Amino acid sequence: MDDYLSKPVRPEDVRAVVERWASTAALPKMPEANAPAATIIAAAAGDADSPADEIPPVDMERLIDFTDGNQDNLRELVTLYINQTSEQVEQLGVAVQTNQTMEVRRLAHSCAGASATCGMARIVAPLRELEMQGNDGKLTGADALMKKVIHEFGLIRKCLEPYTIRSTSLASHSSK
Repeated sequence: MDDYLSKPVRPEDVRAVVERWASTAALPKMPEANAPAATIIAAAAGDADSPADEIPPVDMERLIDFTDGNQDNLRELVTLYINQTSEQVEQLGVAVQTNQTMEVRRLAHSCAGASATCGMARIVAPLRELEMQGNDGKLTGADALMKKVIHEFGLIRKCLEPYTIRSTSLASHSSK
C-alpha cells in the first residue's frame, strides 16, 4: 500500500484509503494501442467466456482474503460496506433522478471503488458507466443503469446476509 494511516485506525479511514487506491488497483490491463482491434474490443467488453450472470455477486474468496480470514474483520467490513453502500446507492438514485451529473460521478466512483476492492465485480460495470456519464455531463440511459445497480446491490446484500445475521446473533449471545 502506498499510503499511511495513523493510530487509532478507524474503519471509515480505511475505507477512504481503499476507495482512493482501489480505482487504480482494480482496473484491468488494457492491450497496447497497436494490438489487433479484436483484442481491444474483447478487453473492453470483458471476458467473453464469463458472462456477467455467471460471475457471483460477491467473490467471497477475495473478501475473506481481504479480511485475512478473520471472522470479526469480515463481519465489520460486510457491515460497513452494506451500510455505506446502501446510503450511497440511495443518494445515487436521487442524483440520477435530479440530473446532478457531478454528484452521480462522485457517488458512482466511490461505490465502484469500494465494490471492486471487496470483490463485488458485477455491480462495478454499471457504476463505472454512471461515473463516466456523470463526468461527461450526460446521463443517457442512467435510469436503466440505476435499476441494474439496485438489482446487483440486492443480490450482494442477499449473499452477505448470513454474515450480518451471524454478527447480530453473536452480539445477542454475548449479552446474555
